[in-house]
Amino acid sequence: MSRVLFNPFSERFRADPYETYAALRREPAFRALGMVVVTRHPEVKAVLRDRRFSSALIPMLVERRLQEFGMRCPEVSELGKKAIVFTDPPDHSRLRRLANRTFNEQGLQSLRPMAAQLARDHLDRYAREGGDFVRSVSRPLPLKLLLSWMDIDFGHMETVAALNHDVRYFLEPGVVTREQFAHVYDSLKQFLDFFRGYVAPRGERPGDDFISLLLAPAGAQDGFTPEEVAYMCVMAFVAGAETTQALLGTALFLLASHPAEYGKLLSGAVSAGQAAQEILRFEAPLQMTKRLALEDMEVAGVAVRAQEQVLLCLGAANHDADVFAAADTFDLGRGDSRQHLGFGYGAHACLGATLAEMQLEVLLEELVRRQLPLAVLEPPRWQKQSLIIRGLQSLLLDTCSWETALEHHR
Repeated sequence: MSRVLFNPFSERFRADPYETYAALRREPAFRALGMVVVTRHPEVKAVLRDRRFSSALIPMLVERRLQEFGMRCPEVSELGKKAIVFTDPPDHSRLRRLANRTFNEQGLQSLRPMAAQLARDHLDRYAREGGDFVRSVSRPLPLKLLLSWMDIDFGHMETVAALNHDVRYFLEPGVVTREQFAHVYDSLKQFLDFFRGYVAPRGERPGDDFISLLLAPAGAQDGFTPEEVAYMCVMAFVAGAETTQALLGTALFLLASHPAEYGKLLSGAVSAGQAAQEILRFEAPLQMTKRLALEDMEVAGVAVRAQEQVLLCLGAANHDADVFAAADTFDLGRGDSRQHLGFGYGAHACLGATLAEMQLEVLLEELVRRQLPLAVLEPPRWQKQSLIIRGLQSLLLDTCSWETALEHHR
């Protein structure tokens, strides 16, 4: 593996990581960047479901950075304890069980009409105004759907978006300076205060919104506390907004770049659901995740020491040719796309996976309903601010014939 340079910070890797992933998969696991790196689908999946690997690594790294900086940030420490994505059993089991009462299939699917209406409205506007699809469509849709679910006015979208963008940097503490940490910490406190302002009234006058559903009923033996609900609201945005934004923008780019595949979707040869799974496999918005070994063990022939970090390359696993035939080919008719690891796997599989899939599906359904032509005006720019999220910074589409298509299919 010495001949393969694994540098996730490089411009070349950001633009196209898959050539590097292919070279890295020659060995199922290896050491690099002070971690054990795992790239093949079976091994990544095995680590994700193995309880000997902890999900509490990020809070541990954050606490370590805070000590380095000489900072005390109790809300940050509490976020690590209350966020489902960062906890291990038994805390994780309790939080997940309570969250599943709200994040259930029936409840999430009830949001589908709102998601579809938002997609229609923003496609209409984009047809009139053109410009950057990421800014105009894929960025606001997940934010507005979450706000709608929480029964919070869309007028707060930009405030929420800015705070969410800041707080998300806690997911990558190694690249944050002391000054940035101070700013991010201030944003977290503002974000929590923002949601606390909604939690208290909903406790007194509950409705059928996200916040009300999370709050424990009066007299309940077990349930989320009001403070836990505020943290859950923060994490709903931190874990779900920017990844879904990346997914929606990437989807349009992939379809525009593969006209034959897009034709399958437009003709009905494949469903929006099928297409969504292949998009998630081919360009997973979450490319990497980390785990912490709780004991000495072995992964794919590599000895892993207790307290050693393990980097799981989800994007590489999703292009493993031993699992997906012609893995580097974008094929909407593929029958095994659902084996992708884009939402993780096992006990820590993404809680909002169904919500992200639904938003992608309704957007694809609107493209089909209106038979919208897709063409990219200029090479897109991939975002650079995150090492773990793969998404477009901007995407300019040719909308010259959109108005005609929209009018014809209204």
